[in-house]
Amino acid sequence: MANTTSNTTAKTNDPAKTYTLDDFIAMQSQDELTYANFALLIHEYNMDIAECTLLDYYLDELKTLSLKITSFTDEQIRKYKYAPDLLAYDTYGSTQLDFIVMLCNGIIDPKEFDFKQSYLLLPKSSILKEFLSEIYNAESDWMSINRSALKAAKNS
Repeated sequence: MANTTSNTTAKTNDPAKTYTLDDFIAMQSQDELTYANFALLIHEYNMDIAECTLLDYYLDELKTLSLKITSFTDEQIRKYKYAPDLLAYDTYGSTQLDFIVMLCNGIIDPKEFDFKQSYLLLPKSSILKEFLSEIYNAESDWMSINRSALKAAKNS
């Protein structure tokens, strides 16, 4: 039987435990390295739409931090096929970094994560979080401008 917790300040994302929906939502806001925090948004048709991410402008640098993985076992293919979020969790400790796995491999939709290409590019986990933090900090002014423009568009 899996462990259960109802502590809404849960700080870990442990797949061996079960959480309440409130726990899960609380974990989302604690992780700064998410797609939402790197997305440049526009407001159209009464909703926020991701136009692109900051990482689109740093893709070449991100790829230089990546290793080319060319060999996959049948078990790995079964486990990770259509599940870049699970690969991100096993590799980086966060499902929120699935967008990195997809971005590095030119994939937009998890349904495209099917191992039909002969290799995967995966950034080294030892330096990925530092790289992402540097970009996030370096581009904080741009993100502030984007969020202000988004707020103004919502209010107009």
